[in-house]
Parts: sequence; C-alpha cells; structure tokens
Amino acid sequence: MNFMLHSSIKRKMIVMIMSTVFAALLVMGTSLVVVDQKAAERTMSQRISTLSRVIADRSKAAIRFDDPEAANEILAALRQDTSIVEACIYTLSMELFAIYTNTNALECKNKAQQEGVLFIENQLHLFQTIYLKEKIIGSLHIAASLSEIRARLMWFLLVVMSLTLTVSVMAFFIANKLQSVVTAPIIKLKDVTVYLTSHADYSEQLPPGGEDEIGALYDSFNNMIGQIREREAARDTAENALLEKTNLLQAVHESNRDLQFILDMEGVITDYHAHDEEDVFVTTDNLIGKKMQQVLPTKIGEQFQNAFDAAVTSNSLVTIEYELPMSMGNLTYDARIVSLQDKRLVVTIRNITERIKMEEEIFKARKLESIGVLAGGIAHDFNNILTGLFGNIELAKLKLPKEHAAYPYMDTANQALERASNLTKQLLTFAKGGDPLLEAVNIKQVIQESVEFNLSGSNVKTILKLPDQLWQGKVDKGQISQVISNLTINAKQAMPDGGNLIINAENIKDIKENGVPHLTGDYIKISLRDEGVGISEQHRGKIFDPYFTTKQTGSGLGLATVHSIVAKHKGHINIESMLGIGTTFTLYFPAEIAPEQTTDTNPSSGTEKSSASLGHILVMDDEMMIRDLSATMLESFGYTVDTAADGKAALEQYICAANGDNAFDLVIMDLTIPGGMGGKEAINEFQAFDPRVKVVVSSGYATDPIMANFGGYGFSGRLAKPFRLGDMQKEISRVMALVDEC
Repeated sequence: MNFMLHSSIKRKMIVMIMSTVFAALLVMGTSLVVVDQKAAERTMSQRISTLSRVIADRSKAAIRFDDPEAANEILAALRQDTSIVEACIYTLSMELFAIYTNTNALECKNKAQQEGVLFIENQLHLFQTIYLKEKIIGSLHIAASLSEIRARLMWFLLVVMSLTLTVSVMAFFIANKLQSVVTAPIIKLKDVTVYLTSHADYSEQLPPGGEDEIGALYDSFNNMIGQIREREAARDTAENALLEKTNLLQAVHESNRDLQFILDMEGVITDYHAHDEEDVFVTTDNLIGKKMQQVLPTKIGEQFQNAFDAAVTSNSLVTIEYELPMSMGNLTYDARIVSLQDKRLVVTIRNITERIKMEEEIFKARKLESIGVLAGGIAHDFNNILTGLFGNIELAKLKLPKEHAAYPYMDTANQALERASNLTKQLLTFAKGGDPLLEAVNIKQVIQESVEFNLSGSNVKTILKLPDQLWQGKVDKGQISQVISNLTINAKQAMPDGGNLIINAENIKDIKENGVPHLTGDYIKISLRDEGVGISEQHRGKIFDPYFTTKQTGSGLGLATVHSIVAKHKGHINIESMLGIGTTFTLYFPAEIAPEQTTDTNPSSGTEKSSASLGHILVMDDEMMIRDLSATMLESFGYTVDTAADGKAALEQYICAANGDNAFDLVIMDLTIPGGMGGKEAINEFQAFDPRVKVVVSSGYATDPIMANFGGYGFSGRLAKPFRLGDMQKEISRVMALVDEC
C-alpha cells in the first residue's frame, strides 16, 4: 500500500491494469481447470457405472448356481480397460465370490458398501447391488485408477499458466502505451496548477478538453481560473470604489437626515443643516442669530442650556432626550452636544419617535412572551383537570338513565366545561400561536355556541342564517371558536346601544371560480355584519396589525389573532366598512365534505363493544388521575388496559408484553413528562424496538407542533386534552383499524 501511495500516477495505472488482467486470467484459468476435471470425473463415473451394470447382469447366473469360476471369467474381461485396478463380487452373506486385479496380489479390501460412486484417494470406487427377480443375491465392487485424469489436469494447468504469463506480458506492454491517454492530461493539469500557485499568474489556461471526464475537469478548471480572474478584477474595482467613497464623506454629511446646529459659546445659532426643511418644524428664517431657548418651549430650552454648560465644562459628549409637542402628536428627539476647540458647539438632533415605539413594541412582545409561557403552563395543567372532570362526568352519565333527576345537571356541567375548554384553547393560541389541529368540525354548531356565549346578557340581537346542509370545516375547533368569539365581541363593542349582528354561512364549490383567486378547492364562507359605528378608511388597513386599537381598553390583539388563525388555516379574511353604517367581516375556511355533518363529541348513552375493536392498550401519563380515568374509559369500550407513569416504565412493559403472549395493540403517551421520558423521547425508543408500533400522542399543550403534525414525528394519532369520551372512542377506533390493516 505504501508503494502505491508514493508511486507516480503512471505506475499506479500500469499496476492497476496488470493486476486486473492477471486476476481475470487467473480466475478464468482456474475455472476452466476445475470444470474440465469435474467433466472427466463425471465421464469416467458414467463409463464405470455402465460397465458395472453389464457385469452385474452377466454374473447373476454364476451366483445363482454357485459357479465362482464363471464369475472370475466374467471379471477377467475387465483387463481390456487398463484403468480398472480391481473388481470383486460378493455373495449375499458378504463373502468374496470372485475377484479380478491388474496385479498379481489379491486385494479386495473394500467390502461392499452402500450402492453408488466414491472417490477415495486416487481411485474411483463403484458399489453395485446385484438383483435376481427383484431379490438381492450379491454385490459388485469395481475400483478404477484416476491417474489419467490427474495427468490431464497437470497438463491443463501448465497450459493455463503459460497462457496467463504470455497474456500478462502482452498486457504490460499495452498498458504501458495506453496509460498515457489518462495520465498525460492529469500531469498537464498538475504542471499548470503548480505554475499558477507559484507565480499567481491567472492568465495561464489548459487546452480545450475532450468529451470525457478529463475534458470536463479541464473545462471546470478553466472556468475556475476565469472566476478567479473576475474576482481579482472585482477586487481592484472595489478598491477604486472605496477610494472614491472616501472622497464622498462630505456628501454623506449633507445627506444625513439628522438636524445639525452650529452654536457659539453663548448658545446662539450660527449655522444649521437639515436634510429636509420640514424636519425643523419652524421657519428657518427665524433660526440664525437666535438661541435654542428662543425657538423651543421654555422647559426644553432650559434643558438645552444645562446641557450646553455641561458640555463646555466637561469637554465631552452630552446627550439629552426630550418630547416636542406637535399637531400630529408628541415627537421624541435625541440631542447630542459636543464642544469644539474653536469655541463652538455642535448639536446633532435625531428624531427617535419610531425607535421608541419599536422599543415599546419589543417590550410588549417580551412581556407577552412571558405571559404566554405562564399561560401555556396554566392551560396545560388546567387541561389535565378538565380531562378528569369531562371523563368522570361522562362516565357518571353512562351509569344513569336520562330520566334521572341529576342528568340535566350533568349536561349543564358538561356545557360549562366545554366553554372552559374553549377558553383554555384560546389561552393556548394566545400564548403560543401554534399550528392548528385540523379535524372535521361542525361549523354551524361552533358559530351558534360561540355567539350565544359571547352575547349572553348583551343588548345585541343575533340573526343567524346557517343552512342545514352547511359543510364541515377542516379546521381547529378551538381556534375557529376564538375567531368567531373575537369578531362577535368586536361587533358587540361597536354597538354599545344595541343592534343586530347578522351571520351568514354558505358552501363555496371551487372557490377560485368564485372571486378568491389565490385559494383553490371547496370552502365555507362566513360573514358577520354588525350595525355599529364602522371603521374609517384611515384605520381600515391597520386593524390586523398587532397592538393597533382605537379603543381605550383594547389590547390590539383580537383582530391580529383572528388574521393569524385564518392564515394558518390557509383561509382568507376581508373587511368592508362604512362609518355610521356598520362593518362586515367575511371569512373563508377549507371545507371537508363528508356524508355525516356532525362532530358532536357527546358520548352515546352506551358504548358499543365490537370484537373488531377489542385489544390490549398501554396508557402512559404522569398524572395518576388521567391514567385511571383513561383506563376506565377504555375498559368501558371493551379494551384491556395497563398503565405506566413515564416512558421508561412504558417501554419496559411493552417489551415484556411483546415477548410474552399478551402484546399491546396500541399505546397512548403523554407528550411531556416532567423529570422523566415523555412521548416525544419515548417514540424513538418504541420504534427502535418495534417499527410497526401504533402510538397515540396525548397532551394539554394543544399548540405543540407535534400535536399538529403527529404523523411527521412517528405517531399514529393524537388526543388533545381535555378529551371527551367520544373523542377517545373515535380516535382509538381509527388507530385500531390501522392495527387491523397491518
């Protein structure tokens, strides 16, 4: 290997060609020798087998009449075949009956064995059973020498070796000639590369390449050299441009948008620079010869005078910040005062109003982020509690007849919990703004419930025009509920003295052909029209901006959240408004056309158990209440359930069950386990053990990306907390169907 590593490419090419030729010849020659030997042995075997059958047929009478002399005469005929070493005939009792050898010594040491041909040392041994009328009367053993075959083999080997040597010598001379076709261009490339690196002269180029890989390498090398030349030229151009820019520093000063004033030591303005005269906000004729205190409000003028005194005393930069009241609102400025050695003051004033606003927005965003983290944690814990309440109330309802006096109270409690669940989902959306958990949702039901809840006790009348055949929406139920709620609240605030809120919904088949060109497919159109004060044209383009609001108590996040949710659903929203007439919001959401237009999650009065849906399920959750509740709910469907507190324990149970006779059909995992292995980490461990494992992820963090795209992380389904009895039954049945398909 070291020899090849340090050899020239020419020598490497010759060695590789010779090695390939020699190996090919060696393999071919060896194959021919082996094939020829096997053919010769097979031919000899067939010949001896034919001869043995003839002798066996002719020996039957001699054995039958116990005539060894006749048998010896039959065997004596074998002397015509010089390869036969010996032949023996045995009686049924394995006694030697007749013998022939091509030597004077009588051998026949090999007793009759199982019928067939054996190659022992340098001989072929054939054992033949002799039959008379399908009855065994004796056996025949013939031994033949393989000397002729061995001699033929040695001759063949000599021929192959001679041919290999001859062809190898010829290949050496041919390779020595042909290698230059490959190595010469490479050596040329090496020489040019060495020249370029040593002389830094990029004018040198290789000759045009051919159509092969070496030609492509030549062309690429030439292109690279061309690019280097271009970069060198660009660098020279850049250096010249830099020199020119140095001469433009004065012009840069003139183009500066900051206000600059030159003052004498008494604070009198002697000169000024303004990119735009409108930036000064005073008549420029009144500036020269006046003090700053004379052109600014008294309080700000005093602030400047104190700054002038400090700059002169300390001979350093002094910075002040002030607000200047203007007709369009207060503007914030930053002023920098420097005392020059020639007894002058330079005042640079910059409008920082937008920067201050931006800093305030950043502060708000950070505060919102902190609130969001807190809200997300609270919502997660609250969802766990809601799951326990939902599940236990629904399990209790299953135990009671509908006529029971407590049943209506449980229904009312369920409805209140549903509202609490929606509020939690809105809190999570506000906190994280996560991707929607898309599912088929009864849009009509969501509109009715959201409007009823948000207008309860108000003086706004609702007019709903929702067709019975309204399609389902492929949406996140909680987020769409928040959209309707925000727009309903917006309409209520726009009508403080009461009025009508008209809500229409309709199916739109192929929306691209119905006036919304950037959308495709089937959509649901929802419009909410109020009779409020309306929105001015000036504000209409900003209403979806975060923190923009015209209300004293508004946060400016309601409509921004609506716009964000609609965009994440690949929907569309537009607004029409007239002052004093009212405002109309029009929403478009993707539809999911299905035979059944309902997503009612209320469980049935009883759970139907089907043998196709029975299975063994493992539930992993750090909350004991959730584990016990989930187990009870699943057992009510007819499943066998085991539980685990974290991913590590769940994996151990899964492996143990898989190695036994009661493997799990499905696993339900909590996404995150504080201080332990949650579903996010455990799914990889489960799939490493069983690539076909079916896992349903469950979490109170409904906005986590894994919940929106569970399939992309290896999960087969999801259960967003708080889940209802019907939610669990529907999702588990769906995933169990996948298990059955497998």
